[in-house]
Parts: sequence; structure tokens; C-alpha cells
Amino acid sequence: MSKFVALKKFIKDQDGAALAEYAVALAVITGATITAMQLLGTNIGKVVNSVAGVIQYTP
Repeated sequence: MSKFVALKKFIKDQDGAALAEYAVALAVITGATITAMQLLGTNIGKVVNSVAGVIQYTP
């Protein structure tokens, strides 16, 4: 079986479609996770700086 025939069979096979759906789902989850980490990281940094400022100026 040539590589072309194997590729053609893979494209027609439903398992290939399921694999593509999993890849899309993984990409969406990865993007959401990265966005959440960036937003939370910024907010956590602000809280830490605020607490550090309060501690620094407390007699």
C-alpha cells in the first residue's frame, strides 16, 4: 500500500475526524488556560505589591 493510498484511507476514516476534533478542543483549552494564567498572574502580582506596600509603611 503506497503512502498516498494510506493517507486517502486515513482521511476517509472517522477516527481521523475524531482526532482532528480532539486537536481543536486541545487548542481551545490551551488558549483559555494561557489567557487565564496571564490574567490571574497580573492580578496576583498587583495584590502582592499592594500587601508589600502596606507592610512596608506599617510602623
